[in-house]
Amino acid sequence: MPRFLDYCQKDLVENWRTNVLRLVVMYGALAVIFIWMGYLEYHWDSSNATLYLERLQMSDSQYRDPVWGAQFGVGCFLIFIMGTLSASFVMEFMKDKRRRISALMLPATMFEKYFSRWFIYTLVFLLAYAVAFVLADLTRVLVYSLAYPDFTQVIQTFPYGRLGDETIFPHFFSTGRWTLFSFSFYFAVQSAYVLGSALWPKNAFIKTSAALIVVISIFVAVLVSLVKSLTFGPYGPDMEEETVMTLFTCLLFAFAIFCWVTAYYRLKEAEIINRW
Repeated sequence: MPRFLDYCQKDLVENWRTNVLRLVVMYGALAVIFIWMGYLEYHWDSSNATLYLERLQMSDSQYRDPVWGAQFGVGCFLIFIMGTLSASFVMEFMKDKRRRISALMLPATMFEKYFSRWFIYTLVFLLAYAVAFVLADLTRVLVYSLAYPDFTQVIQTFPYGRLGDETIFPHFFSTGRWTLFSFSFYFAVQSAYVLGSALWPKNAFIKTSAALIVVISIFVAVLVSLVKSLTFGPYGPDMEEETVMTLFTCLLFAFAIFCWVTAYYRLKEAEIINRW
């Protein structure tokens, strides 16, 4: 454990400028998008804003910022895009001969090297994204509270404690079943890019995206052909929604674990001379 922690510290210290720059880019992208959405929603005249406040008072005791729904959608979309980008950086330390020599000659096991990178670019990334999201949301609130000081009741921070409220957001987080499915889908997609970074250390994101497009197209074509060729009699297969969700969640988690383990063994076979 002390050696593993030392390796993590070494990895973070040596790459702190790059990691901070990526955090700033995430914050900047989210802040620009949130401010632009706020401009589209808050660009009222005084009569429209007053009517909006009156309508909220009649419908709900808790005010709802009109940007919240769009923020939720953009946040879910960008966490997939940025998460896959982060995953494609897991094996970037194997891109050239000098880095491979430095990594392979370091006195630590290959599992420690892999797990350190996986931990930073998978789990720590989620924390960094959450920080960037919160800072971008606070920036939006600060900007428009100054621009529209009379309507601070409407311009509010994102309701993190109300993600399970189906009257505001989709029911992704209203039940534990949907929450697990959401995380399993994210980790399945992200794990594919971890494996892609092990297969193609250079330009991993582009190559993995192209490979996934081809694989998914073939899979969908085969699946459609099988469904058309199979007959289920007068009735189709009847499965409850909970059973289907549980099955897909287990399959997605199993796929994620398979990709992570395969990426580790791919790294374990690495050599100083890049023969793969």
